[in-house]
Amino acid sequence: MNYPISEIFYSLQGEGPLTGNPSIFFRFWWCNLKCHWCDSKYSWLHTEFKKTHTLEEILEQIKQWPQCTHIVFTGGEPSMFQKQIQKLRDHLPLYTFEIETNGSRALDPNLFDQVNVSYKLKSSGNDTYEMKPTPEWALMNDVAIDYKFVCGWQEDLDEILALINQYNIDEKLVYLMPLGTTRESQLTDPNTKLCTDACMKYWFKLCLRTHILLWWDRMWV
Repeated sequence: MNYPISEIFYSLQGEGPLTGNPSIFFRFWWCNLKCHWCDSKYSWLHTEFKKTHTLEEILEQIKQWPQCTHIVFTGGEPSMFQKQIQKLRDHLPLYTFEIETNGSRALDPNLFDQVNVSYKLKSSGNDTYEMKPTPEWALMNDVAIDYKFVCGWQEDLDEILALINQYNIDEKLVYLMPLGTTRESQLTDPNTKLCTDACMKYWFKLCLRTHILLWWDRMWV
């Protein structure tokens, strides 16, 4: 079984409840959505970043970081490659697995310890879609879950509030991420104030993307 991957690297988780956690990242190549503001378009737009690995090659690469037993699957859209992830789980039973997903596909609850649903709003340029990993699904399967939304305009916030109501999402599970792919935009753009004000009003959590604050002008390594 082959693994279409753009990159494997060791870094810090930059978003969500495990922000700052040292992790081994697997960035799968290809995505079923196309966000116009995506900060990792190379993982689905440029074929020169597509690298095919065998399971044996991947296990050998992981040995570079023997102190780290936490893996984050990102992309692209890693939920498209759950069969490959299952093989890794079989060979790495003592590792914890975290997934960054757009929430458009059903997940095998036995694969992941932490699920970060980064649902893409209409302003991303994608059509509206059904959110598959819901709070009820996570509760039933005893999986830790959170919901992250890139929020740049009032229309985004209105859509987020509607989604929270539609899927009965606990506000304590919601993270708002200001739109922007530079340090300056993360800290000073008007959408950052929109997010901070909304967090204080609705009891959401603010999620500045640490990897952008640290490494915005290059890949996150």
